[in-house]
Amino acid sequence: MKSETNARQNQKDIPIIEVPDFVNADPKYRIDCSPDNDEHRTFCQINLTKNRTSNLSESLCTARGCVWDTNSQADKSTCYIPKEKGGYELKQGPDQISNAMTVYSLGRLSSQSSRFSMFNHDIDNLKVQVSISGPDMVRMTIRDENAERYEVPVPLQWAPLVPPTSAPPKIQFQMTKTANKQIGFRILRTDDTQSLLFDTTFFANGFIYDDQFLQIITTIPSRNIYGFGENTHTSFRHNLKDSKRYGIFARDQWPTGENENLYGTHPFYMVIEPNGQAYGVFIFNSNAQDYRFDEFDTDQATLTYRTIGGIFDIFVFAGTTPEQVIRQYQSVIGKPYFPPYWG
Repeated sequence: MKSETNARQNQKDIPIIEVPDFVNADPKYRIDCSPDNDEHRTFCQINLTKNRTSNLSESLCTARGCVWDTNSQADKSTCYIPKEKGGYELKQGPDQISNAMTVYSLGRLSSQSSRFSMFNHDIDNLKVQVSISGPDMVRMTIRDENAERYEVPVPLQWAPLVPPTSAPPKIQFQMTKTANKQIGFRILRTDDTQSLLFDTTFFANGFIYDDQFLQIITTIPSRNIYGFGENTHTSFRHNLKDSKRYGIFARDQWPTGENENLYGTHPFYMVIEPNGQAYGVFIFNSNAQDYRFDEFDTDQATLTYRTIGGIFDIFVFAGTTPEQVIRQYQSVIGKPYFPPYWG
């Protein structure tokens, strides 16, 4: 029985992807190794545990296995993760659970010669479960392989289902790896564009699964990005040139014109590709989160997503129109209640 989640791909077929030279050379693509000392001090101040501090120094940076560079520009990371460190490697898989679901086992890449850890509570073994539901939707869930973690106790409408032959899949999952054996996750269109809707390969060293700090970084094939929130923004479309990090944590806060998290938590975004096709991504997590979109290459973007707990549970909706994306999204989360007239 052939798995439709990653058709024709097995462990030997996982492609090795070369990270472009401009990603390695440009300081703006460095992955910060000091999130507890960022511009908003998002993950610091409370319960400073071993190897966690709000005052970064060269000795603390190198103790994490990172690189210290005081010559970097003011808005670039002084302490960053080198490309050869971090990430996870494939231990086992793909194991086919059904023709609509595949499972992989990953192990953290950290040895005495390439030791790296931000907070010393990394999860060593992960289970990646990839499933499809019809031709339009792919779900990737990444859990601790050896222990249960908090998951959002809200039921979703998800039924792993192979699309009929009359409606072949519009998107598919592909696992990749770097020259350093770091695993990347791709979800790409199956049409002639082969557009990479979600791709962590170039920043596989920034894939972190710590007990209280989870991070994943993906490239985006367009700069027409909408959604996420609720936050205060100056435009409907995200501004990537002078990008900021936005928090997601509902606190019943009205907008006052600053960078604020407001009433709701909606970790969902939509992208309009250069050819006009649309797709959506939903990250199912209810812990405190933040995100940042940045420019990438000449006409693309990146997303850095971080949270302090739970798991990675990521849904990709193929669209291809904005209306279809929303219908696919609502088929999973449900439709909103009709508000009362007096409300």
